[in-house]
Amino acid sequence: VRGTPNAASTSQEVVDG
Repeated sequence: VRGTPNAASTSQEVVDG
C-alpha cells in the first residue's frame, strides 16, 4: 500500500514519502 498510487491510499502514499 505504501508508495502505491492508489486512490484509496493517497494519504498513505504521501506518508511513505
